[in-house]
Amino acid sequence: MHSWDQSIARSISKRLGCIRGPTEDNLLFSLASALPQHLNSCPPQFVKGFMNETWIRRYESAIPVETVTLLWSVAISVYSVGGLLGSLVSGYMSRRFGKRRCHIFSDLLGITASLCFGLCKISGSYEIIFVGRFLYGFTLGLALNIYVQYLGEISPNKLRGFTNTSAPIFVTTGKLVGQIVGLSEVLGTETLWPLMLSLCGVTELLQLIVMNFYPETPPYLLLVKKDRDRCLKSMQRIWGPGDHQIMMDEILAEQKIRQKSRSMSFMELVKEPSMRWQLYVVLVITFSVQMSGINAVE
Repeated sequence: MHSWDQSIARSISKRLGCIRGPTEDNLLFSLASALPQHLNSCPPQFVKGFMNETWIRRYESAIPVETVTLLWSVAISVYSVGGLLGSLVSGYMSRRFGKRRCHIFSDLLGITASLCFGLCKISGSYEIIFVGRFLYGFTLGLALNIYVQYLGEISPNKLRGFTNTSAPIFVTTGKLVGQIVGLSEVLGTETLWPLMLSLCGVTELLQLIVMNFYPETPPYLLLVKKDRDRCLKSMQRIWGPGDHQIMMDEILAEQKIRQKSRSMSFMELVKEPSMRWQLYVVLVITFSVQMSGINAVE
């Protein structure tokens, strides 16, 4: 085992004789996030054909071309609507319920969405696809904002930056898996495409089971709940036995610095000379990503 793997393993709590680390959560979430994103990895004629069959059973006539195009567009776009709503409420929910509970809630929503995908043909309802896409969009909008923070807060200080930066790599790996299972040689067939879309429920279920062995993050318990005892127990489960007073002091010191600093408005950020080059770097990176053609590839 490499030294990095050993450090990660030591950083997570022991329970029932097992040791779990951020990498496990990273991998599970990356796979769970990939599969439903690629509804268009499944040949669209299969989904459109299912919509047409359902329409014929209901109305005894073929579905108009304009209608099937509209329904397909809704199935694709409703995912983004759910993602937007999930992102908007992620801050409030993480402060109100904690990142661990939000993670569990997002897993339950993801499992529900996967059931919608898997049962759409059995139930003979294409509307269930819309519900599943919306629910999973909400799930990812919520979880993508929380899970990186959760990984960072349960990781040891010396590995925190590396753990956070490794998260996009795992998510990209998950997207690759989503593209592979969408191939016609795997699950992208006329009979198996509902199974392809519902596979996200497997990784969501695994993550739901794993999260029961994870504690709430120490910063949340100390700064939000003001519970030093639970914070200490959480630290001992994550980083091993010890008083961890130094870690508590660091968390409190960071909070004091954060309280003293003032949030800048957009115009203040643009006008601030000391932030000028950082702003340029962010704009160049964002513009380059959009112009690289990655959206067309996906």
